[in-house]
This record gives sequence, structure tokens and C-alpha cells, in this order.
Amino acid sequence: MTKLVKAGGLTKYAPGSLKELISISLPMIITALSGNLMLFLDRIILGHYSLDAMNAIAAAGTAVFTFAFGAFGIASISEVFVGQANGAKKYQDIGAPVWQMIWFSLMTGVLFSIITLFFADNILAQPFHAEGLGYFKILMHTAFLIPLHGALAGFFVGRGKVYLVTTAVVIGNAINLILDIVLVFGIDDWIPSMGAAGAGIATAIGEFIQVIIIFSVFLAPKYKNSFKTWQYKFNKGIFKDCLRIGTPSSISHTLELTAWYVIFIFMGWVSADYVTVLQIGQTVFIFLAFFVDGLQRGVMALCSNAIGEQKYGKIGEVFKKAIQFHLVVSAVFAIFLIFMPNLLIQGFLSDEVMGVTSKIIIKEIEMAFIWVWVYLVLDGLIWIIAGILTAAGDTKFVMLISAAGAWLFAVLPIYIYIVIFKREAHIVWQLTAFYGFMNLIFFYLRYRSGKWKEIKIRST
Repeated sequence: MTKLVKAGGLTKYAPGSLKELISISLPMIITALSGNLMLFLDRIILGHYSLDAMNAIAAAGTAVFTFAFGAFGIASISEVFVGQANGAKKYQDIGAPVWQMIWFSLMTGVLFSIITLFFADNILAQPFHAEGLGYFKILMHTAFLIPLHGALAGFFVGRGKVYLVTTAVVIGNAINLILDIVLVFGIDDWIPSMGAAGAGIATAIGEFIQVIIIFSVFLAPKYKNSFKTWQYKFNKGIFKDCLRIGTPSSISHTLELTAWYVIFIFMGWVSADYVTVLQIGQTVFIFLAFFVDGLQRGVMALCSNAIGEQKYGKIGEVFKKAIQFHLVVSAVFAIFLIFMPNLLIQGFLSDEVMGVTSKIIIKEIEMAFIWVWVYLVLDGLIWIIAGILTAAGDTKFVMLISAAGAWLFAVLPIYIYIVIFKREAHIVWQLTAFYGFMNLIFFYLRYRSGKWKEIKIRST
């Protein structure tokens, strides 16, 4: 007889306590750190290989993730369905939504390959073709692994069982780091130097390994009867519910990342130095956002379970503890971004590149780091609230404000100040912080309204 898994409570700590939040969020923070580290190391390693290659993969990567994280926004909604079912103790309803998002992820694989075969040259801006086109094509052909990872991770995160996801990500990224160094620089007489394309291959292999590990455990016999993890048949009703709740998140991710890609194009119109300031700031932001990403996943897991249990009072406690946790960690980040910026800059630029880089550009990067930190603080507060709203299924609001804000409060002002008036390069990050501040106002007002409590994620 197959041994059933004990289903139920997320942690041993008091509901809504800081310890409960940390116990759920910390493994997800480590997971996000490891995932963001993959992109961070790609750029760091290529920065020592070629500054042009580093700038090219920053633009190419942004273009890829415009597609991949759009799909991820839909597929990862499995976490909300799993969390609410787990909180309501409807354990037999857990497997089906995960499978619907697995099928969705595989469908995106076909779409991404078609886009790559016919439109890659047009999607990636011409100045980035020499170093970035190969990287772009490799990651686009394997981009379906990102939503697939999100769909499978939702099964574990939604139930508060996050350590497997963390382990898989750490293993995948360790392999990515080794392959990055080997494939980018090559080994004399053994492996040729592949530059940016080598970084793309390493990233794809690292992501594939993560998916294989999580999928193999998802199919383990011990989960088959407890959570119906072998309920793989396509279910039109559940599939549509997942799309209904997940698609707004997808659109939000896509439009935000498209906005970032457009900003890269703007900077390219001005000069390569402006691209450097933007991409170094963005790379540091992406890396340090591991904490925001992990904390949001923890908030979503706790709040979706609380909603399933109809215990809305717990959500307010989670909200307060998440803000406290975020502000403390942000203060630590300030040490590096504001008081020790040269330590980070030297990580990106080799001694040779530092020697020929203008002191003005170095100063611009230092100024940019201050505003990157401000934006990081604001963005973290936004995504704590977004985690609560998403757990409730209020994804249309998240989509509307995130997408509209990116274009109205970031892209448009940056075009005016940078492209037209030729202001200093660091101003792009100052305006990004303004965008974060405006978004935070709208998100907080939505949370206070309580309208998200009225939303139902299942149509049946």
C-alpha cells in the first residue's frame, strides 16, 4: 500500500508570526538568490570577457524574459490554487491545476521556438546582434523551462514545503556557474571559447536540471494518492480558471519587461556608456531582488492558505511582519550600494576596463546605485502587497497598475529626460524610483480597500 503524506499545517510556528513568515520565506529567498545569481554571474563573467558581450546579453536577456516571465506569470499561478486548496483541506484538488500549467508550459515551448526561428533578428536590436543573438536564440528555444519550473514549484510552495525547490535551484546554479566559466572562456585544446553563446548554454542546462529534479519528486508515489499528482488529463475548466487568474500577471510581467527593453533601446540611442550605467544598475537590482522575490512567494503561500481557511485576520499580521523583515534587510543592502559602491563596480569591470573607463561614468554608476537602492525598497513594499492581492486572485489590478505605471511613470519620463534633454545617465534610476513610489501608492490603497477579499479563483 502506498504511504500517504500527512497534509495540513504549513509550519510549527504561530499563524501570522515573524517566525512563520521567515520559515516559509527563507528557503524561497535562498531559491531566488540562487536563481538571480545565475543571471548576475552570467553578466559578471562576461564583463571580464568583453564589455560589449556583457551589454549585449543584458539586452538579449531582457528580451527573452519578456516572453519567459510572461508565461511564468500564468504557470506559477498554480501556487495560489494549491495554497487555497491546501488551506481549505481539499487535498484531492491540488494535483489537477499543477498539471494544467504543465501542459500550458509545454505549449509555450512550441510558440517560443516558432518566434525564435522566424523573428529573432527583428526582436533583438541590431547593435546587440554580434554578441547577443546566439545567446538570445539559445535561451528562447529553452524558455519554456521557466514557466514549467514555476508550475511545478507551485505544488511545493503552495503547501509550504519549499526545501526541495531550494535544493534544486542551488544544484542547477552550481552547475551553471561551472559551465559558465568553461564555455565562456574555453579550455585550451579542449573546448573553444564561446563567449555569450556559452553563457546561454550554461543557463539553459542549469534550468533543465532544476526542472528534472522537481518533476521527478512531484511524480513520486507518496504524492499520487494524497494530492492526485498523477491526474495529468487536460481539464478545460481548471485550465481556463488558471488562465483567468494567471493571465493578468502574465500581461503585467510582459509589459513591464517590454518597458525595460525599450529603455535599453533608448540608452543605446544616446551612447554605450549610458547602456553600461543602466545594465550594471539593473544587474545589481535583479540580483538583490532575490529577497523581494522570495519574500513575496512566502507571503503568497501564507496568505493563499489563510484565504482558503477564511482567516483574513492572519493576512494583516503577515503584512506587518513582511514589511519589518524587508526594511531590516534593505538597510543591510544600503551598506554595499550607498557606502561601498566601488566594491560592486570592480566586480563588473576588469582592471583593464576600469583603466579606460571615464571617471565620469564611474561616478554615474555610483549615483545610480543610490537610486537603485531606493527603488529596491519601494519595489519590495509593492510586491509584499502584490503577494497578498495575487493570493486572493486580484491579479487584474496588479496587471493594470504595474503595466500602466511602467510606461507612464518610467518609460515616458526617461524618454523625455534622457533622450530629448540628454540628462545624466543616473537619472534613469532616479526616474525608476519615482515610478516605484507612484505604484506603491496605488497598491496600498487597493490593499486598504479590502475589495480583493471578494474574489473567487474557481468558477465551479
